[in-house]
Amino acid sequence: MTKRRKIIDISLAFAALLLSAGCSSDEAAPLVQPNGTQIRFSSASVETPAVTRTDASDTYNDALTAGSSIGVYIYGYETSNASTGYDISQYITYPTAANDASKTWVYQTVGEAVATSDGKQSNLVLTSHTKAPRFPFKVSNENDDMDHVDIFAVFPNNADVTPSTESYRFTVDLDQRDEDKIKDADLMTNDITKYTKDQCEGQSLQLVLRHRMAKVHVTFVPKTGSDLTTANMPTNFDVIGVRRTVVVTPKAGTVTLTTNGENSAATTADSPMLGTASQSFFIPPQTINANSTFLKFNIKANADGRFKGISGCTFAPSTDFTFHAGYRYDITVTLDVDFVGVTGTITSWSEETLPYSPVVL
Repeated sequence: MTKRRKIIDISLAFAALLLSAGCSSDEAAPLVQPNGTQIRFSSASVETPAVTRTDASDTYNDALTAGSSIGVYIYGYETSNASTGYDISQYITYPTAANDASKTWVYQTVGEAVATSDGKQSNLVLTSHTKAPRFPFKVSNENDDMDHVDIFAVFPNNADVTPSTESYRFTVDLDQRDEDKIKDADLMTNDITKYTKDQCEGQSLQLVLRHRMAKVHVTFVPKTGSDLTTANMPTNFDVIGVRRTVVVTPKAGTVTLTTNGENSAATTADSPMLGTASQSFFIPPQTINANSTFLKFNIKANADGRFKGISGCTFAPSTDFTFHAGYRYDITVTLDVDFVGVTGTITSWSEETLPYSPVVL
């Protein structure tokens, strides 16, 4: 069935914090405003969210909350850190500190997102530097103007990453029952975009963040006519056979699943990801192989002791199944005393046209 795609846009309005030229102390030289076109970001429209907020995983469905920090990387000639790559021997007061050129541009949301006729808008202030980024006016040591910059933004911001960082790992927490850890797992980036100096001149740019994880919600229901009731349904479960780590490469603007290095191994029965029926959880985009255990859970005993419960029940997809970035997946597990029947229904988090039809697992 075809569904309308609605990209989950995170509205960003970047407030430029430019300091006026002037004297700051008795011996300080006047501040010199460097040349170059200022890079400004305006708000982007956000449509009505595809999924009504019901748990922690829906926190960033349609907007960022107040106080959210976003790392913005601006690259130019040979992926240099273009936005602070000035000849500071000429503009010694910009950046204001010697190490500013190695700092990521960080913007923070102020107040709640404001609903408009076009969606929601989040206002941001620059918190990492005293002056806003500007389009670089030199190509390395040459006199030619740089013809473009590449802009890549990441939420949540990683304070340990600088523009010179080749890549870094982002790992979702094993405990996907904790609301804060669930929210922290919702990695978002924009599609890296090239902007020319003319595009930056006298106008604001729009920046759209997209969800880079898959969101999964598991529901357990008793089979109609069985002796089980909702009181027997699992509250918690283990998620097995999933990888938790992606590699983010700011200069390339990519987010890719990793199969080597720290936290790259798939979760196991001895070291599972922990989930709860009351919350959704996030995992990187990946394929779960057919007949590979994906969920492990226990059917609860009856309070009167007549049914002792069943431990170690598992669910495995009957065919290879792929989780895609930016989608929500609802899996319904139907339980009976004599056997565990599993049916799965898939709904699109972003309401886009699915590359496959809804399936029964």
